[in-house]
This record gives sequence, C-alpha cells and structure tokens, in this order.
Amino acid sequence: MVEQHHHLKYNYQVCVRQLYIRLLENLELSMFFMYYI
Repeated sequence: MVEQHHHLKYNYQVCVRQLYIRLLENLELSMFFMYYI
C-alpha cells in the first residue's frame, strides 16, 4: 500500500516536471517570437 502511494507520488512529480519544462519551452518560444517580430 505504501509502495503504491510512493509510486503515485513519483509519477506525479515526473508529470509536473514535464509540464514545467514544456511551460519553459513555450515561454522561450514566445520570447523568441517577441524579439523576432
């Protein structure tokens, strides 16, 4: 039971990390477009 919860927590952290990276990439892209235009 505890191990299952730990696994869930790990998956959540990975998900959040991927979302955060995607957000940063989008931010970088938008900044690039702002400077480009």
